[in-house]
Amino acid sequence: YIYMWQEPLGTILQISIEPPAPPALEVETMIGERLAAADVVVLEDPVGSARFPGEEMSRWSHAGLSCFVPCAAKGKTIAVLAIGRKENGEPLHSEDMGLLGAVAGQVATALENARLYRQLELKASELDRVRAFNENIVECLGAGLFVLSQPTISPTLVRLRGELLGRMRNAKWHTWSAASQSNTRE
Repeated sequence: YIYMWQEPLGTILQISIEPPAPPALEVETMIGERLAAADVVVLEDPVGSARFPGEEMSRWSHAGLSCFVPCAAKGKTIAVLAIGRKENGEPLHSEDMGLLGAVAGQVATALENARLYRQLELKASELDRVRAFNENIVECLGAGLFVLSQPTISPTLVRLRGELLGRMRNAKWHTWSAASQSNTRE
């Protein structure tokens, strides 16, 4: 089983490859606290498991799980691998635990990369929306817009500047005043 830490929500998402679904893993439990601290929890270790409440231990042993391996990135647990015994019923050995630790590191890297890639996609999408919005505003300005002392001017601004300069050369200039406005109303 894989448990995914949902940091902003403060919850843990369960991912099960095959039924039955695993028991819920809560951060507020003793095991959850150890995993949040990126510590491996071996339920069959008599010394290590003595610090966990009996009901917590029995819930996981009834589910067929014998250890939890945290997948940590940048010192934070982002997922947990929940592992049972080997198919032949033997407990996991130190070599198995070493391999699981290496796999957990790779899982953490892959999950962190996916999260960062998603953030990058969201930022790029937001940037595209803002750029389109700004271009729309600029295109809607009939009077024109000048940006002076700007090292890069977008093609839209160059086009608008040319159109505006052409209009200004051909425009008939009128002087407006309060007096001329009152004359036109009469």
